[in-house]
Amino acid sequence: MAILKKPLGTQQISRVSFYGHILLIFGLIYPTFHSPVMAQLDLNNMLKDVLGGKAQQQEEQRALLEDEAERGFAKAQEKLAEQLYKEGKVAEAKKWWSLAADQGEVYSQIDLGTVLEDEGNIAEAKRLYQKARAQGHPTASNNLALLLEKEGKTEEAIELFRESAEKGNVHGQYNLGRMFEAQGKEALSKAWFRKAAQQDHIQAKQKLRLFGLF
Repeated sequence: MAILKKPLGTQQISRVSFYGHILLIFGLIYPTFHSPVMAQLDLNNMLKDVLGGKAQQQEEQRALLEDEAERGFAKAQEKLAEQLYKEGKVAEAKKWWSLAADQGEVYSQIDLGTVLEDEGNIAEAKRLYQKARAQGHPTASNNLALLLEKEGKTEEAIELFRESAEKGNVHGQYNLGRMFEAQGKEALSKAWFRKAAQQDHIQAKQKLRLFGLF
């Protein structure tokens, strides 16, 4: 625990006491479901919120994360990939996303698919989106639908946009509205633009303004 640099007031003491019980329970239960180091990282984040300081130095957390990733923990591989990508280390990020995706991590499948799609590797992007879609993720359905639309497979794209939209994905809702608008199905397009606008989708709101409905 970080050394406190000023005395704790009554309210802070109460908070620490309250969170102390939570951390005790969390520390006993969480590791049974996740790797020990991932549990420690989350405990550190909780401590940071309570005490207003860093529970560990950033480099120590990174070392722990890398160790867990090397040991094959998919969540650690996914988190490490995200950090590497933010640092501009795309090739390294792709390596760890791939390992996590192979273990079924749905966000790794989508994120790696998105990077590969941007690089022009459409076949592999599709494969990853399909794996994520099989797990029921609406973003994967939307991303796959966009690729099908580009290939001119309109009806297949609509079905996947609908699949995504019905699960509440705002992009799926907007894209489904857009597809219906292109087909002249005004009532359906307005209905899906409304749903997307309710989730603050800017382009959906613009569409409704053009219809005089927003």
